[in-house]
Amino acid sequence: MIAIIKEHLLTNKKKKELICISMGIILFLSLILLIGLNYIPGFAKVLVYDSFIYYQMSLNPFITTEAPYTYRILTPLIVYLLPFENIVGFYLLNTSSIFFTGILFYHYLKKLNFSSYLIFLGVLFFIAAPTVIYSLYDIALVDNLSFLFIILGFYFILTEKDWLYLIILILGILNKETILYTIPFFFIYKIEYQNLKIAVKKTFMISIPVLLVFLIIRYIIGFTDYFSIETIKMMLWDHANSFNLFQKVPYLSLYTFKNPYLAFGTLWFIFAYGLKYIENKFLKKSLYILPLIFLQILISTDIFRVLFIAYPIIIPISLYFFKLDNLKAVSIFIIITLTIIITYALLIPINGFLFGLLTLPLEIIILISLIIKILQKKLFKNKVPCYT
Repeated sequence: MIAIIKEHLLTNKKKKELICISMGIILFLSLILLIGLNYIPGFAKVLVYDSFIYYQMSLNPFITTEAPYTYRILTPLIVYLLPFENIVGFYLLNTSSIFFTGILFYHYLKKLNFSSYLIFLGVLFFIAAPTVIYSLYDIALVDNLSFLFIILGFYFILTEKDWLYLIILILGILNKETILYTIPFFFIYKIEYQNLKIAVKKTFMISIPVLLVFLIIRYIIGFTDYFSIETIKMMLWDHANSFNLFQKVPYLSLYTFKNPYLAFGTLWFIFAYGLKYIENKFLKKSLYILPLIFLQILISTDIFRVLFIAYPIIIPISLYFFKLDNLKAVSIFIIITLTIIITYALLIPINGFLFGLLTLPLEIIILISLIIKILQKKLFKNKVPCYT
């Protein structure tokens, strides 16, 4: 009888948590949309570059266009099939993708055994990230659906649901090739609990159907030389020029979209500090694929966007810092975050209100969480259970 009551209370607690998380995501997204639509020209509109190509594909999903965009057919196809105007279809698909990614990220963090407070904090870090906010500004991108597939991929690897993972891979490859970065992780994690022979066999069985879909799409649409030495040379030259490395007085432009710092802001530092405190084997193994994710810089234009697919690794590991009682480290990060906030705020007149909307929400949330950490330590001699 007691066990039944405990289970009932636990179920009610989970339901309340999920409702709170859902309402928090909706409230935050509504606030960003309200500010963006009222104060930022072009917000939630089709811009030039990537989104314009995806928008054109939504008018005719099977039209051949520029690589690699022409292979990323799923989001434009869904928008094409929706009974709305194309721009409305992008709006509905991308906002709902962020919402469901946030909900799945909640379940993912819970599976990694984080406390309710840290899970809520992790979801906040996700939805407040500059990349997520930018995807609402440049509404016709395919990134949001890819974020959803990536968290599903990580979750199914963690829960060892191999066939569901295979389905997600096949769907994900139709939207953006970044889902392929989860396959090496699948192999590495399998070795941890099974022998090499089984890991190789299962990875082979997973990879073959995905590889076939990958090649069939390119055969139908046409192969290109996008992944080439020439592309890498062009991207590196472009990045170097963006950072003004060839000027007499070189400096790192803090407001360029090629700035890798924009992907996670101060969380980069907190993540680095939290590395030595990782308790979960799954997260430890996930670190092996970070170099592969970083290699995307060689073929990508907006660096901060491609690096953000590491969010199922960077954000959870960052949360370990918030389990610690090192007030000196917390104080240092408060100073760093304040410095970044002030610097970004000063750059807003240079780069416009959009820049502030992209960069400041995450930094402000990080600052508030660090201050809460200080206050929690000062006000309570013992640890508060929900923080650990």
